[in-house]
Amino acid sequence: MNKILICLLVTIVSTKAVSAQSTADKMKIRVETLETTIGGVLGKDGVKQTQQAMMGDGQISTLNGATQFSSQVSCGSDAHYLNVGGTFTATGLHVNITSDTDLNGTMDSTYSVNNISGVCANGYFKCAQPSTATACEYYEWVGHPLGDIHRNTASEIQNLYNCRCIDASCDPNSASNLLRHLEDVGSGIVQNYQKQNPYFAVSGIKNIGTSLQFHGQVSTACSSTPPDSNLTSYFRNPQTQAPAAASQQATNHYFQVASSSKAQADTSVNTTCSIIRNVSLNEIQQNDVIEFVGQSNSSVSSCGSGCLNVQIGSGGNDNLTATDGCTLFDAFAEFEVKRPDLITNVSLLNYNYDDLYHIDVNGSTVVSTNGFLKTNPEPASCDYSQNHHYSGPPLNITSLFQTAGTKRITSTVAVGGDGEHLSRFRIRFKNSEDKLISVYGVSQGYELLKCDFDLKTGVMACTSDGKKTLHHMTGKISYKDACESGKSTISVISSGTFDPDSIWPGQIYGTRDETISVSQVHPSCANNLKGSFKVTDPSGRYDWFLSHHLSYKIMIKECTVNQSIIDNCSTLPLNECTLKDHSYDGIAVVSNYSPTGFQPAPQTQTIIDGGCSVSVTEDFFIQNKTFACPAAPSSYMVDTSHLQSPTFSGGDMTITTKNPDPSNPTSARKITMPIPELPKDNPCALECRVKKTTQRNEVNTGGTETNRRNASETTEIYTKPCSQSVCPVDSGETIIEPCSCLNQFAQVAASLEVLRLAGKDISCVVP
Repeated sequence: MNKILICLLVTIVSTKAVSAQSTADKMKIRVETLETTIGGVLGKDGVKQTQQAMMGDGQISTLNGATQFSSQVSCGSDAHYLNVGGTFTATGLHVNITSDTDLNGTMDSTYSVNNISGVCANGYFKCAQPSTATACEYYEWVGHPLGDIHRNTASEIQNLYNCRCIDASCDPNSASNLLRHLEDVGSGIVQNYQKQNPYFAVSGIKNIGTSLQFHGQVSTACSSTPPDSNLTSYFRNPQTQAPAAASQQATNHYFQVASSSKAQADTSVNTTCSIIRNVSLNEIQQNDVIEFVGQSNSSVSSCGSGCLNVQIGSGGNDNLTATDGCTLFDAFAEFEVKRPDLITNVSLLNYNYDDLYHIDVNGSTVVSTNGFLKTNPEPASCDYSQNHHYSGPPLNITSLFQTAGTKRITSTVAVGGDGEHLSRFRIRFKNSEDKLISVYGVSQGYELLKCDFDLKTGVMACTSDGKKTLHHMTGKISYKDACESGKSTISVISSGTFDPDSIWPGQIYGTRDETISVSQVHPSCANNLKGSFKVTDPSGRYDWFLSHHLSYKIMIKECTVNQSIIDNCSTLPLNECTLKDHSYDGIAVVSNYSPTGFQPAPQTQTIIDGGCSVSVTEDFFIQNKTFACPAAPSSYMVDTSHLQSPTFSGGDMTITTKNPDPSNPTSARKITMPIPELPKDNPCALECRVKKTTQRNEVNTGGTETNRRNASETTEIYTKPCSQSVCPVDSGETIIEPCSCLNQFAQVAASLEVLRLAGKDISCVVP
């Protein structure tokens, strides 16, 4: 009876203890159990165990441990099939290679190589002078499907890669790195094993003294059933896998769903826009340079292309009458200067007045007679009873028009009794550029004078059957200005005979031959600005002379370039969109979300508008962009009227819910639950960065690296995983960044981009 009572008490106590366990503790235990379970599978040790099970005869289980199965993909997990040993002497590396070609546990193939000067990822080389990598022989490892290894002579170092010199002349400490050299040799051999037999796998490397043992498995040994021969074909031709998978999975329900158009459809919507440079041309008119905007007792008239005559004042005689002893009368002409760079000359041609006179431009005095200034007090009397006239030479006032803005020319006359005033100005500006070129040819007799000339070069040549032949040309013009601009005209302004003494005094004598015939070809853009003329006289004499001249006027119009940028993308709602494609004038800089590596070059376009044609060079003329934007979501309504925000107090969270109840619609329920303290974990896998000084011993077609560099040493910087927040430092290494959450994404991305671009062809863009 006592024993039964004791057992009952123990049971009651245990039950109470379990009941007293808090909800927070239960939740924490569940989380820790789940973390342990998942971490055991997905953590470092779990992945290692999974890999070992796949390489050996172990078992893989589901996360809950309910199901176990064999996942062995290769067999013979401890097959020692290759041994690489060696020694290092003054003549280089000596390597002994033994291999088990059939994985029966017996080494049945032996091979040795002596005096190795350098090792590569797929071979090695031997040099008469290793320090300069000259007089070298190159060898490439060649594997056999059964595991035997030999070498082939590589014709040149281009067939090898990642080569480095290991001779003592390149690296005095090379002997201490024997195992590293053997690893490089073994790795090159193993690569060729797997090239010959892709089913061959490597499971481990063991260091035994001064040699390395390579262990592995052959997946074909796991079963008596031979592997599918198509696997090798898929390995070498990856593009054949998708069609084969589709044919095999055509009846599979999952495959049908995954390959349906709905499943593969991109739900994003493409939005395109452009940024356009709008370029327009205007042939320069008078008002584009200087515009007449106001006047008082003044007038403006044209005096030809690019020329204005300005007249200010009353003119006449005694048409102004003073109201007292001296009265001032003003007149003005006002202009708006827009292109001062195109104004070539402004001159006061002449003026007349009675009695005193003052002329100014925006207050700057141009003319003041008898010390009269309009800003001074008005004289009590100023009747000189005399008309004054200034006829020249013209007074140059161009400097007063060399800035943009309003310019007012004001004439002020002081009249005593009766008087008058009048001043005349001339404004010249460039709305076109005129160039005159004349050609002259003459011969002392006889019947023929022939001349050729080229307006581009300014070169002229004449021949005749007379005693003397002379020629003269006054200038030249570039083909671009005369023709390519599309803004010029070439016209003949004079032609015929001329007096040779005006150019060559005393060199030609006699009478001008009048009974002549003349044929001529005028220069034009169509004939490359070349012209000619020929003068003939069937009854010529030596005491007569033949002569002819041509004068041309080339008028080049001035045009203005007006630009504006029209950004059609700036008005679009693109905050949630991703740039998919981007091009500058047809050159893609982003294609299918990825940068292409191309840099847009400046573009040159010839813009033609009316009578103007101008070559314009800019960074771009049109940018086209395509954005992938999320599709508009389906419209739906979510009833949240019964939800309320939770409240927090200490370590508890309280949720109040409204439960619709026909008898009590406002009834509510409160649920209070503790917020457990979450387990803390490292924010990342801690890593450290170290550096180590090594010798420069890389080798390429130009010889050893030291042939091109002054220093024989270099510094290697690399990252190492930390163990229990401690950076594992080997001999010769120095910590430059302690254990922390290193982020090298930007460096890796930049390096990958360099490698990607290095493999692409070079594209040249000619603007």
